[in-house]
Amino acid sequence: MSSPRPRIVAALLAATAFLFLSAAASSRDAAAPGSPDAMELLTKMTPAWEKVYDCTYTLDKKELMVDGSTVEEQLLFKFRRQPLEVYSRLVKPERSQETLFREGWNDGKMRAHPGKFPDVTVNIDPQGSLAMKNQHHSVKNAGFGTFLRLVSHAIEKGKQHTDAGAAVTYQGEGTYDGRATHKVELVPPKVPLASYTVKDGEDFWGIGDAKGLSMYLLLYWNRDYNDPDDADAGDVIKLPEYYAGKVVVDIDKETNLPIFQQIYGHDDKLYEQYGFLNLKLNVGLKETDFDPENKEYNF
Repeated sequence: MSSPRPRIVAALLAATAFLFLSAAASSRDAAAPGSPDAMELLTKMTPAWEKVYDCTYTLDKKELMVDGSTVEEQLLFKFRRQPLEVYSRLVKPERSQETLFREGWNDGKMRAHPGKFPDVTVNIDPQGSLAMKNQHHSVKNAGFGTFLRLVSHAIEKGKQHTDAGAAVTYQGEGTYDGRATHKVELVPPKVPLASYTVKDGEDFWGIGDAKGLSMYLLLYWNRDYNDPDDADAGDVIKLPEYYAGKVVVDIDKETNLPIFQQIYGHDDKLYEQYGFLNLKLNVGLKETDFDPENKEYNF
């Protein structure tokens, strides 16, 4: 993960906020007198994340899959930013599945074992079909960076659709995991799905990254394809202009981080939900925390 990227995201948020707000002004609910400014709360998130060099948390996640089922899991994470190092252990449903990814280590492979018979440790592509089974995002997307890029993309692109019903609203105070929060709702402009012609050498990973979307979101909207590299050059696929139809986020008052995220699709279904439980920042993780020989691990 390169260090300039978070600062670029922060700059985009700040530089384009007024443009998105002008698009949203006509449809935005009036905030109560004295309420925090919703856009200002959003723009504080990336600078807050920039200050975090490592963290631990339990991710409580819910993801809507292509087949209509919903996968719910809780995973314990240890995260270090530079170089990117991520350890995870599945804690719910009860099972001891573990994964370990370290940038520049193990030929770029993720070490993993399923925690159930046959419990064999393997080295796999972190973006391959085995690692991505029933997952929206790869281990490389751990932490808050992916969500912050989603918000940045919505604000930046919103200036292109100034008459399409965008809205950013403050929804009041709340709590999550015992932490006081500000709740903000972001509704990107309502625009139809676009068409995109796949170019030679492209796959859904590359297209998703380039368009501010994601590999799995493209699979979700293009169900004739089973894998991210199934599309051939010349194929025409559906491409959402925005990642989400609506985002509702609880921003921790103390850390300014988005600790509870609800992301709705363009079909109004809850597409993703992520909660960061027992979040601890800048804890000073050690080399042993990302060592497969750690006696607390079972690789």
